[in-house]
Amino acid sequence: MTALGMKHSVATKTSDGTFHYMSMNVTWTPSVDDGGRDHSLCFYATDDNNG
Repeated sequence: MTALGMKHSVATKTSDGTFHYMSMNVTWTPSVDDGGRDHSLCFYATDDNNG
């Protein structure tokens, strides 16, 4: 999961006994041409745990 130029940390998995969570940091340094523009980051999650 990275768009051009984006970097992400290793995913960290945690649980509170009921729910499972995954988190990561995402960084991106815009180019000079990207200055002053709005940028959106969209993502989606899927659950492939069939149990």
